Amino acid sequence: MEHHHHRTVVALYPDLMQASRALADLEQSGVADTFAMYGNATTKTEAGLAGLNDLGPKNASAPAVIYDTAATRIDALTDAGIPRHEAEVMSEAVRRGAVLLVGQVDEARCRDIEDRLDRYEPVDVDERAGHYRESGWAGYDPDADDYDEAQIGEERGRYSTGLGAAAASLGDLNRETVPGGRVARVRTYEWTRRP
Repeated sequence: MEHHHHRTVVALYPDLMQASRALADLEQSGVADTFAMYGNATTKTEAGLAGLNDLGPKNASAPAVIYDTAATRIDALTDAGIPRHEAEVMSEAVRRGAVLLVGQVDEARCRDIEDRLDRYEPVDVDERAGHYRESGWAGYDPDADDYDEAQIGEERGRYSTGLGAAAASLGDLNRETVPGGRVARVRTYEWTRRP
């Protein structure tokens, strides 16, 4: 029996629509059923308004959105092979209204999948962590409430202004790049199936 080595591929998007477009692209490559979207309770409302199903990650008819509890986010991500310090930033971003795509992909397909996800402008996790820390964030608090619609609107506004975009561009100057000079925003991790 041939053994396939899988990797966890992760992309963080500022909102549900961007994540949904990325997942739709993955459907064309035949791997969408290995991915799930993670969002908070407000994202669930957005999904209902957008006509997306609230079903499991294996439903091929529509993108899956998993509305986990704040307390389980870190465990779900670390179980997928994501280092805890990065899982904390990603969990905080979900708490604040971002949407995370997480999937297990055969290593031979990783480059293609990373390129597909990158087309939809995922968030730079390191840059976002820097913004959080500058505002006093010290780490993910599973007891903190998820952002509501108004707070999410404010949060998204911080990163869509000219100043936020300029800061992100300056941060990109010293970041890891992929061929073509783009900043590596899609993350890939070792993944081992747990018994």
